[in-house]
Amino acid sequence: MGKAIALEGIALENAAPLSKGLMSISSDPRRLLEAVFSWSNGQPFLTQKLCQIIAVQKSIPEGVDEVQWVEQIVRQHVVEDWESKDNPEHLRTIRDRVLLDPLHSTVVLSDYSKVLAGGSEGRPLKSLDDSSRLYLSGLIAIKQGRAYPRTKVYKTVFDRTWVDAQLSARRPYAEPMKRWEDNHDAQYLLSGEELQSSQQWAEGKHLPEADHRFLAASQALESQSFQRWNERLQEEVQQRRAAEKSLQEALKDLETAREHADLANRAKTDFLARVSHEVRTPINSVLGLSRLAMKQQTDELGRDYLQKIRRTTNYMLSVVNDIVDVAKVERGELSLNTETFYLDDVIDRLIDIVAPRALEKSLKFELDLPQDNLPLLLGDANRLEQLLLNLVSNSIRHTAEGSICLRITLSDPHNQEQPIHFAVEDSGEGVSDESVCGVVGNHPQSALKPGLGLSLCCELTGLMGGGLVVDSEPSKGSRFTATVRFGCVEREPDIEVLPQSILVCGLDAERTLVKELSQLGHQLSDSDCEADAPLDMVLFDGLDKTLLPAIKLLQSEHSELAFLAALPSGQSTPYHLSDFNYTTRLDYPLSRRALADLINHKGQAGAVAESDELIHFRGNYHVLVVDDDEINLLIVSELLTKTGLQVDLVDDGAKALDRLEQRQYDLVLMDIEMPVMGGLQAVEVLRKQPWGKDVPVVAMTAHALVGDGERFLAAGMNAHLTKPFEPQDLYGVLAHWLKIEEPLLSTNTPDTKSQKPTVLVVDDEPDNIRLMMSVLQEQYTVLAATNGEKALQLAASDKAPSAIILDVLMPGMSGFEVCKALKFDPATEQIPVIFVSGLDSEEHYREGLEMGAVDFLSKPVSPVLLLARLSKLL
Repeated sequence: MGKAIALEGIALENAAPLSKGLMSISSDPRRLLEAVFSWSNGQPFLTQKLCQIIAVQKSIPEGVDEVQWVEQIVRQHVVEDWESKDNPEHLRTIRDRVLLDPLHSTVVLSDYSKVLAGGSEGRPLKSLDDSSRLYLSGLIAIKQGRAYPRTKVYKTVFDRTWVDAQLSARRPYAEPMKRWEDNHDAQYLLSGEELQSSQQWAEGKHLPEADHRFLAASQALESQSFQRWNERLQEEVQQRRAAEKSLQEALKDLETAREHADLANRAKTDFLARVSHEVRTPINSVLGLSRLAMKQQTDELGRDYLQKIRRTTNYMLSVVNDIVDVAKVERGELSLNTETFYLDDVIDRLIDIVAPRALEKSLKFELDLPQDNLPLLLGDANRLEQLLLNLVSNSIRHTAEGSICLRITLSDPHNQEQPIHFAVEDSGEGVSDESVCGVVGNHPQSALKPGLGLSLCCELTGLMGGGLVVDSEPSKGSRFTATVRFGCVEREPDIEVLPQSILVCGLDAERTLVKELSQLGHQLSDSDCEADAPLDMVLFDGLDKTLLPAIKLLQSEHSELAFLAALPSGQSTPYHLSDFNYTTRLDYPLSRRALADLINHKGQAGAVAESDELIHFRGNYHVLVVDDDEINLLIVSELLTKTGLQVDLVDDGAKALDRLEQRQYDLVLMDIEMPVMGGLQAVEVLRKQPWGKDVPVVAMTAHALVGDGERFLAAGMNAHLTKPFEPQDLYGVLAHWLKIEEPLLSTNTPDTKSQKPTVLVVDDEPDNIRLMMSVLQEQYTVLAATNGEKALQLAASDKAPSAIILDVLMPGMSGFEVCKALKFDPATEQIPVIFVSGLDSEEHYREGLEMGAVDFLSKPVSPVLLLARLSKLL
């Protein structure tokens, strides 16, 4: 003791004084000290610490070897104590020397790892990156140019597991570096943000050579990648420049092609507009003149000729409409209108066009109706008619012999929307086996030859919420089934039937016509054309001339009977009937509603009054008609003058302006294309004059393309009426702009009409009045007023209504004020009042009922609900 101790530690022979302190523990203290030195390797502090720990022990258990016992003591009181309590302090000092130097800890740990890996042979100093700093940490001893772990304690506590964990905790790239060192695979090298952050971490630190190699290899790979990326970028830039050049050339070519396409489209649009205008104008004249002529023609043959003219002209009009509509489909402009209509009316108009065309090819045209009456629908009747016309026309075109049947099926009666299936079945040449709507318009020309019709049908069925399916076998015929959906106003409307006793001659009981008569409830008999029982009429086969002698004999004996000749629709009146004074002909097939009406009136001509004869203007109205077509002027003039209007005619816009300056007109009907001055130019001048700002001007033209109506409105027109038009279309425009207040519109005879309850509709919007009329006129006589004052006059007149449908918000007298006046007058206080309003509030509802109204309906009014409320009231 007291001698100087070298840094390398004390030798065993110099530690003899320590053995004296161990004599109480072991009989062989030197052997015990040797065991201590095997763990401390003479490190003074560690040797002293171990001796102190041993000295406090009582003694070595009997039979235990000193070396094993010392190892047990070291592991229990040094190694385990270090792991659990971070003691002794000497080990903390060694650890902190290594770890607390952030700039050198990595290289020290790396060098120490190499020394540990060298085992008992140690590691040459030249293989270490910083041996001096590792030596100063106290972890190693240097002998003959090689480094060894200084003590077994250090080697046990600071083993390779501990070193690897410390290196991994410090190196952000420990795992990829280890894998790269194993096989030098470039996939484990760093790149991008990972490389950049690792380089930032390494900056200023003294790192092992292995780290420098790894980071350098990563940087080299990154540089190579960057170089390759740069080369690719340069190549892409060159390619992009070439592509931009090609694109500019392509855009230039595209612009040229677009200009050519625009020119072609403009030419196409101009052509369609010209065709539409030039064809519609003479069609309007033909339809108008033939209509007027039929009113004057009493000869059956002459009426037959005129009817054929109208049918052919209507078919021409449908073709023109298809041409225009296909162009709308191409531009995505095809749309639907909404109106209330009877499906029966659509079917009758369709038969009127297609049945004669089927007859021309000696084809039998049949109509198969469902057991229930056809519904009253809400939708686009014209588009539905166009759809069915195209389907039936296609079947006629591809059927050489046999028959064509239109079969109507109603389904899902409880659905708010009424799905209807229209199946057109023929015995023609058939088509391919594809049956998807989207494919219908794309069949090979040899298989389907769809032309304009079927592709348009697909669009129409899609717009109406359904689809088109074709089922067919070549040479065995086809079935085209169109499914569409409509709003249902009345699912099974009643058909007025006056039961008749009918003698049926020459008509098979299985014929659809006979079955329909039986379905309507008429009493039918067949007794060889002999009147064995009281009869109302005789229905006979007009084509069977062998029946004529018996029919004539029957007529001579019963002249009071009505005699109806059943003939296929479109069939010319046979010669053998020319000298027979029968009542009228019954053209079949026809809708159940039309059949019932014809039988109810016993075939009397003119039983069904036309709508243009049921409207009359009560007022001194003056209308100016401007058209360069003399025939159109004649037709419109005759249609207007018989309604009580005073009409002036001129043939160009300049003359129209002269007339308008001279006197005031209530309405102007003006053609667009005219010599001297056209309609648009004339209305532009008119709107600049003080006397012409408020004159209603309605465009009356054959221009019917999308955008024409908007163009006319933008020029100053108030509305647009497309030629050719039906009289009721014209009268609807007049009713709007001349504000007719009492149009008694009904399709019944005066006797029948007077038996119906009368409903007064009061609304300041004529469109709302017309909508109400379309819903009500089948079951009620309808009066109309556009203000409260007129409503009170009608309610107190001899035409007092059975019920009043009253709008709440109107200029002048409001609906509430009208209701108060009605309930204050004893003559009108009992009339039920139903309020309608766009104000859906509980306050208005309560206020209306407190005034005495029986109901309050919100706009838009449900036709079904309105009819149900009126039915309950009346």
